[in-house]
Amino acid sequence: MTSSSINLKVFLHKRFILRLIIGSGIVFIIAWLFTAPLIVKPLYESEAIVNPPLTLVSQQYYQQGIGFRGDAEIDWYVQVLLSSMLRDSIAQRFDLYEQLGIDDTTSSGRSQMHRKIAGAVRVEKNRYGSVSIRVRNHDPYMAA
Repeated sequence: MTSSSINLKVFLHKRFILRLIIGSGIVFIIAWLFTAPLIVKPLYESEAIVNPPLTLVSQQYYQQGIGFRGDAEIDWYVQVLLSSMLRDSIAQRFDLYEQLGIDDTTSSGRSQMHRKIAGAVRVEKNRYGSVSIRVRNHDPYMAA
């Protein structure tokens, strides 16, 4: 081998390493831009766990006032939390119509608000007899 072919191999090897470093840097910067908080807003979640009260008088008497609620009462509680009356109350209390720019005088505006609340709020029955209420939003105040 001649010295010129060795120099060419070293030159190509250095050039390859330089291109590899530059390419890796560009890929890293592009990946960071797509996952940066400037582009992807953080999503905040707030959770409240509620224990529904025992409301059946016959069970209170049978359980001697201890108050273990049954599945029926938990389901009733979940239905109340998912009701449209409660959604309307939440929307009025926190001025959601004004904050989201929805006209509350029309029926389509009301249904649009119900869809937004249903998309942000999850009400689930836990296996320990409690109800979990989770709210997700991009604004931490609204999530709380």
